[in-house]
Amino acid sequence: GMWHSPTLWWLVGKRESQLFKKANPIEYLDKKEDLPMLVVHPEKDGMVPLRSTQTFIEKAETLGFEQLEFHILEEMTHMDAASWCFRGHLSHEIIVKWLKKIQ
Repeated sequence: GMWHSPTLWWLVGKRESQLFKKANPIEYLDKKEDLPMLVVHPEKDGMVPLRSTQTFIEKAETLGFEQLEFHILEEMTHMDAASWCFRGHLSHEIIVKWLKKIQ
């Protein structure tokens, strides 16, 4: 679902390449292990479209993952998701709450 930006091409090459396939998280969804999964995605991510993550979630749900939690960071960007390490940031609060829940 990501547009084939110069950065993406530089990191993983053509969409048909093995490296591209290995870099795609959806390729690793496997129901053999139903581990707790937290997915946090910003609504206005300029790197990874929200639709890509929604497709990942849909596949996980189709495979029967039951320990899945999905949060959309409304009105936020890619950098907001990357700000999970800063106390007080919404992404940080979501992760800490989720970790406490699954312990």
